Amino acid sequence: MLERIKRALLESYVGAIALGYLIGYGFIHLANVFTDPVTQWVVQIIFPAMRLNSGSGMDVYLKSALQQLLAAAFPLLLGYVLLRWLYFRPKGSPAASTEMEKEQPELEP
Repeated sequence: MLERIKRALLESYVGAIALGYLIGYGFIHLANVFTDPVTQWVVQIIFPAMRLNSGSGMDVYLKSALQQLLAAAFPLLLGYVLLRWLYFRPKGSPAASTEMEKEQPELEP
């Protein structure tokens, strides 16, 4: 059953598009690790009445960055696993060694 899913994802554009979307989503959250604390700092300067009373200012910024880091970790990890499963073959597999032999030209002495 997994081989049928793998073949369907490889033979159609759906697998590549979904994989790209997943990895892109992870990179967006990774960029938000740096931009979200800055955004919160600007909002707190512009609207001082919106300051949170829980903890110090730096604590709020670090919590925001940690949330974005955790939100980035899962899609990137899942994208990496799917990328390895779909597009790379293990080094010891017979198909991989056959392809390597076909690509290397034979040298004559």
